[in-house]
Amino acid sequence: MILLMALSANAAAPDVPTLSAPLDGTVVADHTPELRLDQPSDADGDALTTTVFLEALDGTPLYSLPGMDGGAWVSVQIVEPILEDTWTCWYAEVSDGAETSVSETACFFVTVTNDAPSMPQFLGDTWVGTSPTVEIQNGVDAEERGEFQILELRDRQGRLLESTELSTNGAGVSTWSLSLEEDTPYILRAQATDGLRRSEWTEVRLFASAQNNAPEAPRVLSPAQDRSAPSPLVIEVRNAEDPEGDELTYRMELMDGAGEVVDSVAGLSEGEGSTEWAPIALEDGRYSVVAWAEDGELESPASMKRDFYIGAASLTGGGAEEGAGSGRYAGGGGGGAGCSTSSSSSSGLGGLLMAGFGLLLLRRRD
Repeated sequence: MILLMALSANAAAPDVPTLSAPLDGTVVADHTPELRLDQPSDADGDALTTTVFLEALDGTPLYSLPGMDGGAWVSVQIVEPILEDTWTCWYAEVSDGAETSVSETACFFVTVTNDAPSMPQFLGDTWVGTSPTVEIQNGVDAEERGEFQILELRDRQGRLLESTELSTNGAGVSTWSLSLEEDTPYILRAQATDGLRRSEWTEVRLFASAQNNAPEAPRVLSPAQDRSAPSPLVIEVRNAEDPEGDELTYRMELMDGAGEVVDSVAGLSEGEGSTEWAPIALEDGRYSVVAWAEDGELESPASMKRDFYIGAASLTGGGAEEGAGSGRYAGGGGGGAGCSTSSSSSSGLGGLLMAGFGLLLLRRRD
């Protein structure tokens, strides 16, 4: 009797059971999941019994179930469905009839149907200063699990510059303060997540500028310099660049050879890549055009003046000036000028011949 009592006093408790699945903090897509723990062991080789206990997240006991021997593990099959989008906790007790060991507690989240949160939306202007605080309409999760707004700032090539994650709870507006470079474009992206699924990305392009700068000067593309313009006349300018990326309009002035403005246009909407203007019909002559770009507040420097002709071919040199003065193509006039030059050449040659003939007579007299 004394020996039996001594052996009983030295009996070891079963090893602490190890939970296998679901682990703490995991998500389970099943209302009646199977709970498993590793097969418990006992140093004394005693027969063991396993009991699994379930409780609410706040520790309120729910019920217990006996464990079923599955060979390498002991399992419990939940019969009473666990509610959607709820946390449930469980732990196991293993007993050899005299001693009991208790596992750690693991809590899991049951969700069978999970929709991604809605996309967040950016609020406010996309033209900002260099130290803006951007506002984001939060994405909302239909299952009300709480959301995180993931924000990214990238350069115009898409390289990540900065990111943050804001914890939110339902509809509302979040803010993010940034430090940006002057006259620099950026890409701002946002995405909402409930920890399980993510919304689509929403994206806006920002331009940072603390002050407005004038656009660059446009460039006249057509007509060609010092050439006869095609008919009907169309003035084409290459679109200017605006430092702030503002939408531009164009102003043009068409002048005659005396520098008087004969036609003009203002507020001309920008075209795709270039902008065109069809002025009034013009008489033959020399003309020039100058263009400006406007951003609604500031005007660009003037473009380089483009000279061209109506009713004339390419005119250069002295003949060009004469043709330019008359505003006519110098083909016929050129012929006249050619005749005049030929006559002068003949007179010069005749004079040389007469001088030579005189010298010959003098030599004969000698």
